[in-house]
Amino acid sequence: LMIVALLVAVWWVSGTPYMDTLIVGGELQMDKVLPVAFGGAAALGFVIYLLFGRSD
Repeated sequence: LMIVALLVAVWWVSGTPYMDTLIVGGELQMDKVLPVAFGGAAALGFVIYLLFGRSD
């Protein structure tokens, strides 16, 4: 359930106006991409923890 919620959150964030400003004039805005990349890495780490790190 948490993984589905995370996927819905990523889908929602991908449609925000912030994502529209990542590429301006055909050029990638690195100062805006890095927080998105770190957020994606954190989300991926959380999913890996949920799948492999927890023990019952």
